Amino acid sequence: MVDFPQHAGQVALLRDLVAGSSPWASLFQINLFTPYLVGYGLALPFSFFMPVGAAIKIVFSAAYVAFVFALVALRKHFKADPRLDWFFLLSFFGISYYWGFFTFLTAAPIAVAFILVADRYALEPSFKRGMATTLLGIVLLASHGLMFVFGFAVAGILYTVRCCAVRPWAGRWLRHLWPFVIAGLACLVYFLVSTRLQAQYGGIGHAGPVVWNWNWKRLVKIFIDSLGGKTDLPLLVTACVLPLIPWMLGLRIDKRRPATWVMFTFTFLIALTLPVFAMATGLLYIRFALFTLPAYALMFTLSRSAAPRQARHGTALAQAASIAERIAMPLMIAVTWLMLGQHSLHAWRFAGEARDFEAVLAPMQHAQRALSLPFAQRSEAANNDYAYLHFGTWYQSEKQGLVDFNFAWLPPQIARFKPDRLPAVTYGFEHSPHDFNWHKHHGENYRYFLVRHSEPLSPDLFMGADCAPAPVMASGAWTLLERRECNAVSAMK
Repeated sequence: MVDFPQHAGQVALLRDLVAGSSPWASLFQINLFTPYLVGYGLALPFSFFMPVGAAIKIVFSAAYVAFVFALVALRKHFKADPRLDWFFLLSFFGISYYWGFFTFLTAAPIAVAFILVADRYALEPSFKRGMATTLLGIVLLASHGLMFVFGFAVAGILYTVRCCAVRPWAGRWLRHLWPFVIAGLACLVYFLVSTRLQAQYGGIGHAGPVVWNWNWKRLVKIFIDSLGGKTDLPLLVTACVLPLIPWMLGLRIDKRRPATWVMFTFTFLIALTLPVFAMATGLLYIRFALFTLPAYALMFTLSRSAAPRQARHGTALAQAASIAERIAMPLMIAVTWLMLGQHSLHAWRFAGEARDFEAVLAPMQHAQRALSLPFAQRSEAANNDYAYLHFGTWYQSEKQGLVDFNFAWLPPQIARFKPDRLPAVTYGFEHSPHDFNWHKHHGENYRYFLVRHSEPLSPDLFMGADCAPAPVMASGAWTLLERRECNAVSAMK
């Protein structure tokens, strides 16, 4: 979970700023016009009486359970086959989990609930259901901007599909559109206010070219990305087997019920059309693979079964279909547990591998500033190429330190650097730590340097420093270095 330590750092900063106990209060301000209010807001109260990491894990666990139950409720609403509920267990641990998109994933069950409530309103409009749609839409907007756009678009298309089923449809569409108008206006107001607030930062965080990276692999990976971030044999097997299960069960997509296709079609179009990077947001289209498997399952309704299909075919085909139907459920359960087991194995191995960090964290004093230099970012244990990209930020949530690069540099975060206190270590530095320059990045501002490396450190790493930081502790791939005054270094020698 690449970004997870940074989200923990945000919660720790927020807790200390709210409590008035932050040693970094002069550097930061609370940004209430963030679209991440719900995720961080849920973790905040827990953080006052338990470690920040545990607080976020509680919210994450609750989000997963809520995501599955919301999808089950949506499946009942669409009258899809309940046997495919197994599809809802896996995508939460797909590529968004791999990257540790905490706020995105905590907003996911709210998005599903919004789609459900909005579609109930579309089928039977009433003031009560309209208000529920409006309020839940505003909650979704406060949870995650991208998730709001997704939920709003799917719900809006569903609303139009439902209206088109009744003649005359245009008058009905306009008459009951008000919940979507209010939610849309709330989004517009948020955008205008936040844009004005961000102007004081001179557009920082929105720069950078749009990267499309469009190729045929997008189509091939549409189910793979829904299951994990790094392709291996268990993931490949699961990605090949699961899409076949509904057909093996004799289910079919009901052409007479286009509403059941909306979420999958929209998710598919996202995979085909959106860039991979825009407005300082990475993995833009890939993260919506979270909905690929669930949306696929929702298309297979109970209106068709295996029995009539078998009657139309010859004996050999009927026998083959019968065998496929008998093995479909055991096969689906087996590959589901295969993937869950794979994720659990990676987590268990990673816990052992990451224990080396505890040794370098131990001698670090509280409330100091540190620079993270993740030269070696890959975790073999978790099969994650970027697992240690932000791992040094755990010092921030464990010991009230301040670690750069820091998510507080980015516009949407709830705890932000003040405009005149932005550090020289900016967005993108974490991906190119070899570019560190003592003068350019103001190395003199940091007491500690957390380095993860697989090769000996370059003797030129701290070139330009009056006194180069000295090693304090080494553990596994980690080395902790500390900047001391020159006379203190001389005395030690």
